[in-house]
Amino acid sequence: MNLSQLQRTLVAVTRGDAPLESGASDLAVPSHRLNIYRDFVQGHVTAILDKLYPVALSTLHSRSHRVADFLRAHPPGHRDLNLAGAPFPAYLDDRGFAFSASLAQLEWELFAAAVHPAIIRAPETGFALNPSISIFEQFYPAVQFLVDHPEPDPTHPPVDQPHPARLDAPQVALVYRRETHAVAFRVLDAPTARALSALANDSVPDDADLDHTIALGVILRR
Repeated sequence: MNLSQLQRTLVAVTRGDAPLESGASDLAVPSHRLNIYRDFVQGHVTAILDKLYPVALSTLHSRSHRVADFLRAHPPGHRDLNLAGAPFPAYLDDRGFAFSASLAQLEWELFAAAVHPAIIRAPETGFALNPSISIFEQFYPAVQFLVDHPEPDPTHPPVDQPHPARLDAPQVALVYRRETHAVAFRVLDAPTARALSALANDSVPDDADLDHTIALGVILRR
């Protein structure tokens, strides 16, 4: 068995596409050892999804089934298992869970801001855009939902509940990490939008807009 065949066999067993016993036979390893590997990968991916997407998962009634389906569709392929969860928002959207997908996208951006490699620090002179900022459109009010439901109870299974309706026009969400290391998220407001537009056009924002965005931590100034 060459390396490519070995990888295909491991992926098939991990995804549940191949029986454990046949995979162990093909790999010439004891089935109990392969079972340890399969449980390790599946358990870690499940734990990663629980960590990254607690609110999105709380809106899925068949939560465990969705996690198992995701693992089969997207077996981990990176040494950083956090990245194994990156396709989850698109996975949910592709399967028609649009609202949950919007929540998952927001939760992923919160994680990305938290681990962003930039040092969030105001410049010695003048002002600068916070380098950890992510701006994206959403057709569901995920920001408000996350404000209202920040910590789902992991000891209770999800229950069916009506989800917010799709918006007629998209909201623009803003996620970033502050100098205090806290991650902030909000719907883009008019003063911030004007300030960001000015910066994008190499202009100085209006004083009131600049002060507003500095107070939020969107623009950095000493």
